[in-house]
Amino acid sequence: MTGYRLDRPRRACRLCGATVDQRVVGRERTLDLGQELVRCGLCGGASLDPALSAADEARFYEHDYRRLFTAEAAFRHDEAFVASLRLRAVAQWRWTRLGGFVPLGGAVLEVGSGYGAFLSEIHRDRPDVVLAAVEPDVRHRAVALGRAKVAFASRPEDAGGPFALIALFHSLEHLRDPTGSLLGLRRLLAPGGILAIEVPDVAAPWSGWQDVHAAHLGYFTGPALDRLCQSVGLRPLEGQTALPGTLWRVLRRCDPQPPLPAPPQEIAALDRHIDRYRHRWRDRLKRRLKTLAVAVLGPHRIGAWQRRRLGPLTDRLLAQAVGARQRLFGLPVDALTMTEAIERAETAMRTRRPLRQADINVAKLIAMTCDPVLRADVAGSDMVCVDGMGVLWAARVLGVTLPERITGIDLMDHLLARAGRGGFRPYILGAEALVLDAAVSRLRRRYPDLVFAGWHHGYFSPAEEPAVVAAIAASRADCLFVAMPSPAKEAFLARHHATLGVAYVMGVGGSIDVVAGKRWRAPRWMQRAGLEWLARLIQDPRHLGPRYLKSNSAFLWLVIKEWIRLRRGGLEDS
Repeated sequence: MTGYRLDRPRRACRLCGATVDQRVVGRERTLDLGQELVRCGLCGGASLDPALSAADEARFYEHDYRRLFTAEAAFRHDEAFVASLRLRAVAQWRWTRLGGFVPLGGAVLEVGSGYGAFLSEIHRDRPDVVLAAVEPDVRHRAVALGRAKVAFASRPEDAGGPFALIALFHSLEHLRDPTGSLLGLRRLLAPGGILAIEVPDVAAPWSGWQDVHAAHLGYFTGPALDRLCQSVGLRPLEGQTALPGTLWRVLRRCDPQPPLPAPPQEIAALDRHIDRYRHRWRDRLKRRLKTLAVAVLGPHRIGAWQRRRLGPLTDRLLAQAVGARQRLFGLPVDALTMTEAIERAETAMRTRRPLRQADINVAKLIAMTCDPVLRADVAGSDMVCVDGMGVLWAARVLGVTLPERITGIDLMDHLLARAGRGGFRPYILGAEALVLDAAVSRLRRRYPDLVFAGWHHGYFSPAEEPAVVAAIAASRADCLFVAMPSPAKEAFLARHHATLGVAYVMGVGGSIDVVAGKRWRAPRWMQRAGLEWLARLIQDPRHLGPRYLKSNSAFLWLVIKEWIRLRRGGLEDS
């Protein structure tokens, strides 16, 4: 593994371009060509400088990569190899998180598609999706592709577009110019489209300095990645739950903003973390022993042994990450009981970890078929619950296991009771002013210990919206209930959750009208029988009659089409 050439040193941060406050924290040891890992004191990330020359980088991946990282070395790169690395399981986990963002007939671009497992999973689940990819490893890029038809391009700008989804799974860290690359990909997004990024987290525990290798040029912490995305005009849409050791971001276009410098305590914490991993004699011995083993046994046998160890580990990590999330009509749905949903919400309020909840019912599912922004806002929520007996019945027909429906009004009632006991302060946004005042008065009588952070009616103009957002943020509320109709409440929460400073947020639709006594709720027997829609119809037949007739007919046809699609998919798989 000799003869590699390096580009000229940049002497600037690869992530933000800064030339000051650059600290050399170590040297690349795998090829040991003299590359240095440099921590940036402005953006809080790190990068390797200089890079391999473009020609030698291609040679590294073609000839030497699998001798150094033997888990991907095999006598045959076939389905057994794919299964041993759990590539399809990981692809399914990713698609479960992202599939709801892609409308019918939408286009997906994967930059660095590897063996093609993610594209194959998309095609298996959604044959209507148009697939494109950039993957220079021509020899291996179709190993896990199956029957998926993919248009491969040498550069993203040659792949067509616009795209509803652009995915970079463990690709961003390999790019020579991540800022320029993200700007180019941003231009390829369709209106309402998203960009998904998964990268290693440099702030997570390292296995050693072998984690720093010659073609891995960018090293990100969560805040450093967010600053980079902010600078090119990409804002996060959903919570950041990721597989251990990685960062996960789902982003949509916004106006670019100059990021604030990383605070000194963040830089100091990263320095302390990296300094824990000094390159010692044990690391040198380990590298030499591995080199000897590869020379004697061959990289393929070492790789097979590594995959036998890594496979069960990946299974455990996926089991922890997937939890109870299912997919229904291409949307992520959390298979939770009411108790589990309450616990998640309370944990978010207690830990101040952001959690945005959405719900789906028949009317909303039908609306999402022709409203890709609403679909993206729901799919981008951290918790998605079924609020509607019709959807629950459809799930059972389609083989999706959901323990119960979680109605917004019941969940809100439980959480307000918990808030009173636990000292959490809710904020209510929505409904008419008089109705809202009446609801607040009733809730205070029902829960004497409840202290509101504030409330505001839902009839404000777009020009007044910034002031409403500022008032909610200033209230320092622990939870926010938005009593507005769809898609307004989903759009408001998707737009502002990141800046509100409120941990737990959810939409509750017309629940405040019920609490205030403006409308009555169906009795328990009607709720258990799935007849709440009838109670609402009795109260507003002129408005709801035509709507129910249209939406329920469309929903029945949607269920039939989905059943046929799943049936065909099952037959093809068998």
